[in-house]
Amino acid sequence: MPNPSFRALLACAALLGGLSPLSAQTAPDGAASLVGPVQSVAVLEPEAAQALDRMGAYLRNLNRFEVTSDANVDILFSGDQKLQFAQRTTYLVQAPRWMRVDIRTDRQHRRIYYDGQTITFAGQKSQKYLSLPQTGTIAEVLTQASDRFGIEFPLQDLFRWGDPSSNVEPPKSGFRVGDSEVDGQPAGHYAFRQDGADFQLWIGKDKPLPLRMVVTNTENPAQPQFSTVFRWNMEPRFGSTDFSFKPESGWQAIDLKALKDGAR
Repeated sequence: MPNPSFRALLACAALLGGLSPLSAQTAPDGAASLVGPVQSVAVLEPEAAQALDRMGAYLRNLNRFEVTSDANVDILFSGDQKLQFAQRTTYLVQAPRWMRVDIRTDRQHRRIYYDGQTITFAGQKSQKYLSLPQTGTIAEVLTQASDRFGIEFPLQDLFRWGDPSSNVEPPKSGFRVGDSEVDGQPAGHYAFRQDGADFQLWIGKDKPLPLRMVVTNTENPAQPQFSTVFRWNMEPRFGSTDFSFKPESGWQAIDLKALKDGAR
């Protein structure tokens, strides 16, 4: 089957109510006065780089988990006025080949299934879906979804950090801000900088899991922001049927060929 064009997938996203995640888009004015002065650095400090590596290695060795991200997302409106929306993303993962992703916003509910043979994008409100044959590990699927279809999974960079399949750009600079706490859990607070984005991570001390993240889009003068808190469940209850999509009565399959023809 030929690869669908990026424009066709965008049309599919519109039909489903938007498949691509809300993009990660500054710390509030006066933040320094709350925590004291913090000196930025222009190099990637070893301690910060090692913290990212520990987190990535730990995540790659997780075989079975559920993680929920409760995020606030800045969206730019007319005149660069920032509007904030809530987004909840839940990953169910059974490595290496089962994954389900739920993405809920004020207006949309999307679900992505991967059962080792098929990947399905389903709009829960529109009741429209697209199923594509797909094999490989979860990391490979995330890469192929981006490279072949132009579809980015929410928060995927966290789950691919340090993986050979990852095309995540390493930070140009970073440093340890200090000790912190997220939902009662001790954490180390780190700040990093890439081209076009600053991001902060709070990484757990007991287990090197990401507990909180803030991303600032520095390319846009308005500096829209994405911030989220992660909640991890290492003993989830699910079975193989939770990863396969079976449309109920009334659901409509999207004709990929028609989408591709319409996108030309």
